Amino acid sequence: MALLIKSAINCCRLTARPKHLIVSQLKFSPRLSYSTKSTAMLEHEVVPDVIAVAPSDKIEVSYPSGVVVNMGNELTPTQVKDEPSVSWPADPNALYTLCMTDPDAPSRKEHTYREWHHWLVGNIPGNDITKGETLSEYVGSGPPPETGLHRYVFLAYKQPSKLNFDEPRLTNRSAEKREKFSIAKFALKYNLGNPVAGNFYQAQYDDYVPILYKQLESIMDVVKNVNYTNGKKALLGNELTPSEVKDMPLVTWNADPNSFYTLCSGPPPKTGLNRYVFLVYQQPSKLSFDEMCLSNRSVEHCEKFSIKIFALKYNLGTPVAARSYANDVKKTKLHEFHVRHGGKMVPFAGYMMPVKYADSIASSHLHTRRQCSLFDVSHMLQTKIHGKHREQFMEQICVTDVQNLGTGKSALSLFIDDQTGGILDDLIITKTNGDYLYMVTNAGCKEQDMRMLTEQLSIFKSSGQDVSLEFLDSDEQSLLALQGPSSAGVLQSVVGKFTDLSGLYFMDSTTATVCGVPDCRVTRCGYTGEDGFEISVPSDRVEAIAESFVAHDDVGSRIDTTPVEAALMWTISRKRRDERRFPGASAILKQLSDGARRKRVGLVQKAQGAPVRGGAVLFNPVNGEKIGSVTSGCPSPTLSQNIAMGYVDSRFVKNGTDILAEVRGQKIPMGQQTKKKIQPKFNRLFGNISRECLKEYGVTPERVLTVYTLNVNDREAKCYVACMLLRFNVTTRNGGYNDKALEQLMAKPNSNNEISSNMKTAITICEKQVDKDQCEKAVKFTKCIYAHRNEFAVKNRVNSSASADRRRPLAQRKQFVRHSTT
Repeated sequence: MALLIKSAINCCRLTARPKHLIVSQLKFSPRLSYSTKSTAMLEHEVVPDVIAVAPSDKIEVSYPSGVVVNMGNELTPTQVKDEPSVSWPADPNALYTLCMTDPDAPSRKEHTYREWHHWLVGNIPGNDITKGETLSEYVGSGPPPETGLHRYVFLAYKQPSKLNFDEPRLTNRSAEKREKFSIAKFALKYNLGNPVAGNFYQAQYDDYVPILYKQLESIMDVVKNVNYTNGKKALLGNELTPSEVKDMPLVTWNADPNSFYTLCSGPPPKTGLNRYVFLVYQQPSKLSFDEMCLSNRSVEHCEKFSIKIFALKYNLGTPVAARSYANDVKKTKLHEFHVRHGGKMVPFAGYMMPVKYADSIASSHLHTRRQCSLFDVSHMLQTKIHGKHREQFMEQICVTDVQNLGTGKSALSLFIDDQTGGILDDLIITKTNGDYLYMVTNAGCKEQDMRMLTEQLSIFKSSGQDVSLEFLDSDEQSLLALQGPSSAGVLQSVVGKFTDLSGLYFMDSTTATVCGVPDCRVTRCGYTGEDGFEISVPSDRVEAIAESFVAHDDVGSRIDTTPVEAALMWTISRKRRDERRFPGASAILKQLSDGARRKRVGLVQKAQGAPVRGGAVLFNPVNGEKIGSVTSGCPSPTLSQNIAMGYVDSRFVKNGTDILAEVRGQKIPMGQQTKKKIQPKFNRLFGNISRECLKEYGVTPERVLTVYTLNVNDREAKCYVACMLLRFNVTTRNGGYNDKALEQLMAKPNSNNEISSNMKTAITICEKQVDKDQCEKAVKFTKCIYAHRNEFAVKNRVNSSASADRRRPLAQRKQFVRHSTT
């Protein structure tokens, strides 16, 4: 048996991914908002890195040194060390909040601490800062050395009223609690809306920065350089991998040439995110150390070390310089399983995950397509939502019509920014037959999602609503994905005779005993284009279950944009669109009406060579105009071509037409693919039963699935309506459904409960709108579908929370199953 364990890294859904990944992923770029008076904020990407909408007015900022801030001009830390005077067009009777923030901490490329706020004042009457409430005192610019230019952004917000801020009060000698700030979230928390005025400058390291660091209580002088031989650098908390830091670095700092120093590097005694800290101490004199001399081949005596005790022992005082980087070492419960089977482990989204195994990536890909593969996706966030108002809570934060989701059904949904309509993350939400909803979100957004959910929970519960969240720790609950055409057979062999997977259709969810472990949640869903399952299992049994799977002969093992731009409007039901109350509704529905500036397209590379990668610019081949960019690209083993995905100006989106992508200074042709080249093979109810019928009579699955989403409970009724409406072409001139025909199809039967009369009436209406040949084919097709009525009725489920406008009562729908009328 060939063992093919596939990487979990290659199968997460729509969030941003590391650049080193090989398998294609969707990657969404932020939507920009334009302001004619603030084009500099767009050019320097203050929009969207800090705010979504550029303010229309300018804040005038002048420093005691004589310099002024002017939309991106370059100043020095020395020039901006003192608190400036600021003013903007303000209503003297209104209150304002002013913020100065740096989104480039510790560097624009490695913005681990985005944002680091330098100044925060609220309840300002007009623009009189001196009478405002200072939350964080002013601290000047302190960009670390060799981190390039930082953007320092001033923003003014008009408050709805006087506010009671629950933020910590920070002095200008404190650096704590200034990092990982978000002015956008701060504005959302206090209902400030968009900024009314703004300005910004840029600055990079100069000789004043060490003086500023000494002013701050928790920051020492900065070690100037920690450079590794492979070109990597420690940049005050950036993330590096063990392979990148395996060799001794070159370390320099501001030193007195006549003094002796001690240098120490190592992680503090914590698990999870390990911080590797370089500390420099100035010695009182030359010292005679009685420590053991350890080689780079020894790990003995390295543990339980304390630099504090060492410094106290040798009277070193406090460190005079520091530098650090971070390395994430969290592991799933299958870590040893991956290592044992030859997985190459790399950091991803907070965990050490296998990027590949002994087989090539192409062979792993094809094995998944032809048989099936096992993925460890335990790094993803699993959440249970409890409480009487759990469905209403989820509708406050995602776009799905959760209240009308059928029991045992799952749906792909989106977290949306309420102001911009941009996608924050995607998720799968499941309505279980228990007293909770079950949700899976992406690993790359785990911390962001948990923070957002917790904040929204607090707001929702403040109005007396009953809801609670249960985040499932990966140490307690793991998640596996079995993907590929053979996955159903493999899983059926370990769930036993009491769970019939043939009746579990795409996006259905249930609980089952898997490999003897009870109450595992099994959801039929996937992200490889093949049939597949996600299986949530207790972490203390996950390794035994994984071993059972890979022992099977068939198993190898293995946003921000808007939904309109990303072609994801299908995630938002008609009901929720009509209600206009889902997150981001205003922005999304406006864009849906006005049209999107750009659209997501697939791209096929027409030239040989390396695949186009994320970030490549796309051009109009006629005049060389820039029309978009690539978000991700990779080889496709299935197509034997290089493929990519990106966003293109809507004016130039057309299936089959060529555009150009710039790669290493060369422009290469790319063919647009707005339609799928490989159709997904999910186990959908209609497609499985009637695939031959569909093929014979020319009804496409896409058209049928459009009607499959009609507001109808009974699966058989859905399929029947699909056949009648689509095959009979019952449409109006503008392409909408004929209401009269639909009314006849779903009308209450006559006193004798004869459904045949309704069918005949509907056929009569159809005959007036289609030619005879087409109608005859439709009748034959309907008979073919009806011949499978028992199969349709096997899993005939009724949603207990059906809305009142669903016309056919349960008893009448059952009549449809019993009567053969055509």
